Order: sequence, then structure tokens, then C-alpha cells
Amino acid sequence: MDNGLFTIIGIILCIGCFVYVVAKAMMLNGRIIEGLTNATASSTTASSDVDKENLSQNVGSGAAAYASKINVIFSQMKDQMNIPKYRTDYENVILQLDDYISMITLQTIMSMDSNNLTDTSANSLVARLNMFTNAKTGLDTLMKFIDGVTS
Repeated sequence: MDNGLFTIIGIILCIGCFVYVVAKAMMLNGRIIEGLTNATASSTTASSDVDKENLSQNVGSGAAAYASKINVIFSQMKDQMNIPKYRTDYENVILQLDDYISMITLQTIMSMDSNNLTDTSANSLVARLNMFTNAKTGLDTLMKFIDGVTS
């Protein structure tokens, strides 16, 4: 009889340890933020909870206050960058970057090995070309923004 009692107690302890390990693993998974980046020690809420809090603060009548805060930050950045004074310098930087990206794009195309063209290398090349195209589009948008900024 004592042998069966010890067996039952042992089984209960093993099940308890297993449940503890599984619970710890699930809690650890909850602490990992998307992108496999660990959460900071101060963040105890899930990212979706934080987003819901921000959303509830910024909807309806809170949207005007939110827009006002963004406008203040924009004004500070605009004053710091002093676009009207340095407009020509900023435009030159953007034009030089545009030329540089064009040169990198050409260099990327010409460095392709046409004798050993595989789907993987072609996909990689297309991805890089798309990245360069997106960068040039971003520079064009930035140039239009700088042209539109007044003092």
C-alpha cells in the first residue's frame, strides 16, 4: 500500500513540474514583442493594450489635442532645420543622393553575373532595384516638401 502511495505522489509531483514548466514557457512567450525583441522591464502590458490606450486618447475630441502636439513637434523641427536659410544646401544634398543612388543602381545591374543567373539571384537583384527606386521616390517627395516650406 505504501508503494502505491509513493507512486501516486511521484506522478502528481511530475505533473505539477510539467504544468509549471509549460506555464513558464507561455509567460516567456508573452514577454517577447513582435520582431523577436525583448520587452523593456518597465513594459508590463502587451503592445496591443498600449495601442488601445493611445487610440482611446486620440479619437474624437482627443484628435485635436493629438494634432496640436504633432504640430508643436513639427514647428520645433522646422525651426531647428531652418529650411528657408539652408534650402539650397538641402536641395544639393538631395540631388547628390539621387545621383549616387542612380550610380549604385547601374553598378548593381552591371555586376550581375549573366552566366550564373538563378531565380534567387534574379529575385535579389529585383529586390535591390525596387529598394533603390523607392529611395529615389522618397527623395523626390522630400524635394517637393522642401520646395513647399515657407518661412
